[in-house]
Amino acid sequence: NALKADGTINGGMVPKVDACIEALRGGVKKAHIIDGRLEHSILLEILTSSGIGTCIEL
Repeated sequence: NALKADGTINGGMVPKVDACIEALRGGVKKAHIIDGRLEHSILLEILTSSGIGTCIEL
């Protein structure tokens, strides 16, 4: 919430982050935000050490 309040998380990222937080509170261990327009984005995010998106975990 602090990151949303100070503007670090804004615009179209707000609903994505909110959905990740809801999933984490529901028992999911990690949530990833990735650009689905990129070919093989899921594989690159999950199977590489650096990933290409944002991973959120509690």
